[in-house]
Amino acid sequence: MPSDMCMRAHLCHRGHLCRRVFIALAAETPRDVLANELWCASADAEQWWRKVGAFSRSCAVMSMLGYVIGLGDRHLDNILIDLRSGGQLFE
Repeated sequence: MPSDMCMRAHLCHRGHLCRRVFIALAAETPRDVLANELWCASADAEQWWRKVGAFSRSCAVMSMLGYVIGLGDRHLDNILIDLRSGGQLFE
């Protein structure tokens, strides 16, 4: 069984590696990727604006609900978006 100090060193190294990978991926990901996806799924600017509003409202509601019932582990892999309406299906 690895020592406690060895285990902490492993977790620390893993955390630094994860942080470096995240920074590299974030640097190459466009900041407006969600807005662009909703735009491409919309027929016109008015429909896009409605979808952005629906997403914003559903995101706020899901965040409050998650806080109230004590959900953890909230990250982008946990969000499923309905591109037809712009609303969140699951968080």
